[in-house]
Amino acid sequence: MGDINQLSVITDEIGQDFAKVLDLIEPFHISHVELRKIWGKNIVLFSDADIAKLKETLVNRNISVSVVSGPLFKCFLPNSHLNNPKKKSFSRNADYNISLGDRLLEIAAALNCNKVRIFAFFKGVSPQKDNWDFVINQLQTFVDKAKSGGKVAILENERGSFADTIENCLRIIDAIGDPALQLVCDPGNYFAVKKNYLPADYDAIFPHIGHVHVKDPARYLPFFGATFGVVGRGKMNWTGIIQHFQTQGYAGFYSLETHSVLNLQANSLQSLANLQQMIQ
Repeated sequence: MGDINQLSVITDEIGQDFAKVLDLIEPFHISHVELRKIWGKNIVLFSDADIAKLKETLVNRNISVSVVSGPLFKCFLPNSHLNNPKKKSFSRNADYNISLGDRLLEIAAALNCNKVRIFAFFKGVSPQKDNWDFVINQLQTFVDKAKSGGKVAILENERGSFADTIENCLRIIDAIGDPALQLVCDPGNYFAVKKNYLPADYDAIFPHIGHVHVKDPARYLPFFGATFGVVGRGKMNWTGIIQHFQTQGYAGFYSLETHSVLNLQANSLQSLANLQQMIQ
């Protein structure tokens, strides 16, 4: 049996009105939320005034932050033809994206959160050795900064990135070899690269899992990865995964990332109810 306090949610999967989201999740007794986009603005773009307003709301509701989920390293490589240094874009301007790391650490410190979510760049057509070296070096630099400030970088597996499969996640973990780098385990994202792993398949990365994202694929879509709906009604064996993780001693958060295109709020609230049952 799991702990009800392990349930978390990325708030923008329910809505952009932060106070209203907190009202909607109150029946689920959620103590920690994951922050990505609030009031129509990505968390990394928050001003000090925005952070102060956010903190006031969190304190008044007795809610803490599980992860600061910015877009760090979710971008094309500097040598990619899709990189555009003149465009102020998270995904298309690698230099701009990389520059966001310090601010994310400042925001995490201000919110008393010890985990910052990162990615591992998009592969592009041909992930050559020197590109792997570049990715490892960039992640290493950020992990060192995070560690010096008492924070942990958590790497999310993502379709199209250098951290797309369990094997490639382990390649990065082994190359950096520092407990200040952990993994966000997202089985739905593994499904999107045709890796519908069995619960026991996660044993290879289990010692490095610091956070879990929960979404349930309805079906695989070539070129797009997958469509997602209510957790518990899709292709993913979430009951088996959670049971296996709990047996192994996982004590981190299961954070809902519904990713539903239609009926997002309703599907997210139903997913929270289903997920709460699974954890308990």
